[in-house]
Amino acid sequence: MKSIRLTFLSAIVILTLAIISCSNSSEQQIADIADSIEVSYQTGPQIGVHQDLTIWIKNQTKYCVSFPPDFGIKVFAEINKNWQEVPNLGTFLGNEPRLLKPKGDIFAETSLDARPDVSDLGLTQSTNFYVSISGHLCDDDTVLVEKKIPFVVVP
Repeated sequence: MKSIRLTFLSAIVILTLAIISCSNSSEQQIADIADSIEVSYQTGPQIGVHQDLTIWIKNQTKYCVSFPPDFGIKVFAEINKNWQEVPNLGTFLGNEPRLLKPKGDIFAETSLDARPDVSDLGLTQSTNFYVSISGHLCDDDTVLVEKKIPFVVVP
């Protein structure tokens, strides 16, 4: 009887560990997708106050990522050691999703522009910013993919 209880308890512990391992693995996989989107700067990572930041993103994963027409761009500035969202003056044409196809596909790479509105910030020194883009997997819209892209604005 004691051996049956021990076996049953062991099975429950193993099952619990397997479930926890799978959930952590899933979260890590989502983070790995965002980390595996390579970023290169056409202009930047340091730009002037009235300059566009032009970024190339390249998908190095086996997954297709779907972004909204504006890539879900949000721009943030580090003001007094706090991150503050600022408007993006960049505009995007069309209303179709922007697909970043899997590695090896001709459409696994694309560019995007951002122009932070710094008019109300009164920048007097180089300031850290980042652009956040967000989308989801093409075949699973419950999986959010968010990429943060750092840059600096120089007055």
